[in-house]
Amino acid sequence: MAEIGAFEISLGPVACVVADLIRLTGDVIDELPVGHEARRKLEKRRLRIAKIVQRELKMLRSAAQRSAAQPSRN
Repeated sequence: MAEIGAFEISLGPVACVVADLIRLTGDVIDELPVGHEARRKLEKRRLRIAKIVQRELKMLRSAAQRSAAQPSRN
């Protein structure tokens, strides 16, 4: 399982890399020399991206499961 924001996803290495990138983005936001309001907006955007990524990874997982469940046509 990889944690993205407050979300958990499980897609192996892809999920781990994506989760690490989003986590690193949060670290960068923390280090930026910007005011509280700008930091809040950036964090809000980062969480929105995390939600989108979670939704896309769930769709990929569902598609992979459907594909695996279909009988082979060979």
